[in-house]
Amino acid sequence: MESTNMHSFDSILFNRMDPNSSYYLEITSVPNPRSHKDISGYVFDMVVDADLTNFKDFVDEVVEKYPPRFNEQPTIAYYDLASSTYLEVKSYQELLQMFAKHADTKTVNMFFSCNLPNETPQWPTITASQSTQPTHEPN
Repeated sequence: MESTNMHSFDSILFNRMDPNSSYYLEITSVPNPRSHKDISGYVFDMVVDADLTNFKDFVDEVVEKYPPRFNEQPTIAYYDLASSTYLEVKSYQELLQMFAKHADTKTVNMFFSCNLPNETPQWPTITASQSTQPTHEPN
């Protein structure tokens, strides 16, 4: 798994990844109002090969870019248009299901939040006019 800031599948060729199993991920950090008031919607891009991506390594790479604070746990999710809800990715199997749902576009808009174990991430609000690009709006 390699990270890149390139915004096209040209980066797949650069990274020598298989275009049939490679996905472009745009990951937006969702600020935790309790402890991350100074951070708003940090976005970073990754290109990953679904055949080679390990769930633990994927989470570790995301956490490296946006480390949690003491006692916080990372949560990664994506917005599923079919169910109109955020689906958290908690396992390798769920990561594969996410890739399968995006096999046609090879692009996934993901969200990342760090919270205490007793807190629920505050995912962005989706308005009726937003069909594929949710944006973070304070609750």
